[in-house]
Amino acid sequence: AGGAKEIAAVLGGHAASGVFSQVEVLPHAVAGGGLRVLATFGEARSEKLPEVPTLKAQGIVGVPPGPWQGIAAPRDLPAPQKATLVTAITRAAQEPSWQAFLQQNGLASHFLTGAGVDGFIKEETETLGALLKSVDITQ
Repeated sequence: AGGAKEIAAVLGGHAASGVFSQVEVLPHAVAGGGLRVLATFGEARSEKLPEVPTLKAQGIVGVPPGPWQGIAAPRDLPAPQKATLVTAITRAAQEPSWQAFLQQNGLASHFLTGAGVDGFIKEETETLGALLKSVDITQ
């Protein structure tokens, strides 16, 4: 799952580097593991990898803070079903066991719904568009 094949390629010397989530890389990057993390994408250093500087701290700006996940439903989902789904997801995001998982893995939660998600996606699209344009890889 995730970046397992890519991590194996780097560890095996078949790839020079890779971009991985913190959860994927932690077992291989601490306590003498085979990977050396060069930078993190966050605004601040990771609690789990405090010695690793952020891209921004190394002078690389304009890069989004990293991958994000979402739950999607059909655009025409009836309002009562949408409300039920949003309520269930909100409850799950607030569960102590979920919060403990995030903490144990050095992950941050920026839980958004509705207009908050729309605004976030708009901002990400603009940021990534500007980044791609700056390195001349847009169509």
